[in-house]
Amino acid sequence: MSDDQITELFERAAETYTPDDNGAVLSAVKSRGRRRARIHKFEVGVAALALAVLGAAIVAWISVGGPRGGSQSGHYLSISSLSRLVSDSAQATGVSTDNAIVDPYFANARQGIALRSDCVLSTAPPRDTSCTLAVVRSDDGGATWKAVGQHLRVTFPNSRASYPFIDFTTNGKDGWIYGDETFVTHDGGTTLTRDSLAGLVSNLSIVGGNVWALVRPCPPSDPACGSRLYSASVRGGSWDVVTSAPALTYPYLSLLRPSVNRAYLAAQANAGLLYSTKDGGSSWDHHSLPPLCGQLLRLSADTHDDLWALCLSASATNSQMKELYRSRDSGATWSLVATTPSEGFVAGSLPTSGIVSSFTSVGRDELVVVLVRGPIYVSHDGGKSWTESDLPGGNLQQLTFSNPLTGWAILYSGEVYRTSDGGIHWSLARR
Repeated sequence: MSDDQITELFERAAETYTPDDNGAVLSAVKSRGRRRARIHKFEVGVAALALAVLGAAIVAWISVGGPRGGSQSGHYLSISSLSRLVSDSAQATGVSTDNAIVDPYFANARQGIALRSDCVLSTAPPRDTSCTLAVVRSDDGGATWKAVGQHLRVTFPNSRASYPFIDFTTNGKDGWIYGDETFVTHDGGTTLTRDSLAGLVSNLSIVGGNVWALVRPCPPSDPACGSRLYSASVRGGSWDVVTSAPALTYPYLSLLRPSVNRAYLAAQANAGLLYSTKDGGSSWDHHSLPPLCGQLLRLSADTHDDLWALCLSASATNSQMKELYRSRDSGATWSLVATTPSEGFVAGSLPTSGIVSSFTSVGRDELVVVLVRGPIYVSHDGGKSWTESDLPGGNLQQLTFSNPLTGWAILYSGEVYRTSDGGIHWSLARR
């Protein structure tokens, strides 16, 4: 594995997530739409092993995590695209996806909207990636999907050995395809036009009649610039800089918006500070996070003041220290809820084994933790106890919930699973 490949892997590895008030939307980073090819399981294993073995060193010298964002009316969780490397045998001809369904939003148990991406990587110079993108709808709970309008054909230059960043967020009518390029629709995907945002859009959050975008004018590997927060009407118009928002230089950020006026912003690593606003971005305060959160951090929120922070150690093995905290006062104070086994401490027990890929709350006390190459753990009592899900592990791309009980899982294999008990049991909805 070359230095460039390792750099590319970790520059685009993780996710951010964004809840909002219209159903507590959660979207992410994390890696939250950077779509990977259908890569042989060997490459998946190599990437996950690299994350486990090099985790501590990577935090010290390269950005761990990945830009990811978006908001949809429903809890949304995107799993890190940990493997985006192309095998040597495929580099001569490029690699293609097969109409992958990504970033789904379900208004109810049957009606959903998502992005379908079909990309081909040219791994020979100039290493451009050509993608066909379309907004698709389902009327049968995710079993089948049909395009609703035009197909976008977009070329992303100099994509190296992975796909470009491509994400989608929508409220059902208004929506944005964003990342390296940004397009907008105001008719449910029937028509798509290029938006005026310039730069890498890492997070985009729709709350009520307002949309926020985190934009980085330089690549994630460039430490010389910071992300800027922009705001616009969801119906369209110009984007305005939120001048009072902190311009954070760390490339991978979490943006949470529990309501129109309340929002939270934090770096996913190497910081230990939480920024918050309660007046729609006009002014910002900051609070310290628990110490372990300064290494790696996953944030989630359901209400204006109720916050979750899953703090993680940067581990050089497949074992990782994990501490789950809850704040009921907008991050001013934190209480430890669950931790990896520790003598003398009575709390919910999180497994030491396994590297956390993603974390979210899908209800007031409903939590989901996803491990790299491992199982999914679900709590329905605010982290006091955890149940291992029966969803096939190690192949999960995204989770989305329309309410605390009903959710869908998108696998890298293209299969769609559905749950009606908050994520413990799953049934196949689409092969």
